[in-house]
Amino acid sequence: MLIAPAMNQKMYAANSVQANLKTLAEHQVLILAPESGKQACGDIGEGRLAKPIDIAKQVGNIFQKHQTQWQTSPNYLRGNH
Repeated sequence: MLIAPAMNQKMYAANSVQANLKTLAEHQVLILAPESGKQACGDIGEGRLAKPIDIAKQVGNIFQKHQTQWQTSPNYLRGNH
C-alpha cells in the first residue's frame, strides 16, 4: 500500500499526524512524503501533494518489485488480501 499525504503545512506538522504516519510506516505502508511550497490556502511549507509523475513512478516501482514474485510463486497472494 502506498499513500501520498497532502494537507496544510500546520496539519502535516501536527504531532497526531506524524504519529499516525509513523504507525502506518511500522505496518509496512509506503509513504511518499509531501513536497514543500506554496499551498492552496496561501501558506508556504511542507504538505503539498507529491507530483503525479512521482506518485506514478512509485506505483510502477511497487508493481515491478512484486512482478517476479507473482510470476514465480502462484500462491504469493494467498492469504494476503
